[in-house]
Amino acid sequence: MKKNRMNKRADLHEEHVSRFALDELPGLPQTTLVAEDERLAKALGAEFWSRWSSGERAGQAWPSPGPFDAATLRLPKGRLAVEMAVHALGGALAPDGELYIYGANDEGIKSVPKMLADLFDEIDTVSYRQKCRLIQAKGPKKMKASLAQWTQHGQLALDGQTLPWVTYPGLFAKGGVDEATALLLDGLDVQGRVLDFGCGTGVLTAGLLARGASHVDASDADALAVEATHINVPEAHTHLGDGWHALEGQGPWDMIVSNPPIHKGVSEDFGILEALIRQAPGRCNSLTLVVQRQVPVKRWLEESFSKVTRLKESPRFHVWQARC
Repeated sequence: MKKNRMNKRADLHEEHVSRFALDELPGLPQTTLVAEDERLAKALGAEFWSRWSSGERAGQAWPSPGPFDAATLRLPKGRLAVEMAVHALGGALAPDGELYIYGANDEGIKSVPKMLADLFDEIDTVSYRQKCRLIQAKGPKKMKASLAQWTQHGQLALDGQTLPWVTYPGLFAKGGVDEATALLLDGLDVQGRVLDFGCGTGVLTAGLLARGASHVDASDADALAVEATHINVPEAHTHLGDGWHALEGQGPWDMIVSNPPIHKGVSEDFGILEALIRQAPGRCNSLTLVVQRQVPVKRWLEESFSKVTRLKESPRFHVWQARC
């Protein structure tokens, strides 16, 4: 299964934005924390923080406390996720520290100075070219500098029950039951040991246990998602890591069930979905997943499995099941 054009496009976009930052950033002090851009961290030889796992490196829900003289942030997706990351990094800065935020114009970087107005003493757009911008903020003020301050408590309506539910800014579907997961769970026959691959806040995990799974493993690349699932579904066994890296030594499973992520930032990226399909045979008896209708998943499933069935569909989504 070859890397598709969308995956390549997403990688090229990230490389372009990272190169822009490297070219435009001023000389940074030795005690610099780089967030959400591993390319830049390696180029600068700086300490790195990301809530996202990549390869064998596991993500971290919150950065080191510092203090750092400077920090950089690759603009995350979603206003609340940006705000939380700014507070996390601002709280790790020295009193006169500097934060640099960068991203592409079509990702919302132009609105960042307004967001920072009450959080820093000085704010300036230091560069804008190549359809990207670099924002500098000096002198952090009072920050919400602990993860506990960003915990969002609510309720989840699932299978006729109302459950207490925890989520964090930037998590999928804001911790609710999205349309795709609802379609996937509707009438799903669950038994034995099950893996929820890409668990988010644990909605699908909870649904699998409620439908009779004897054991559920829940994995995700996002450290905040794993933290939320651990709180929301304590009966599940949570695993943090990038795709199958999170599950070394685990399995096999009777079923793997997934509402897989298909975006990297704002770009569509099928890399996680392809890796799930390619490596699932031999680890499970069946793979059941829900994807948007336009995703060419049938062809990929047929390359790895002997029997592929479309179980159900809606105007926006298809549910597929594959068996070896």
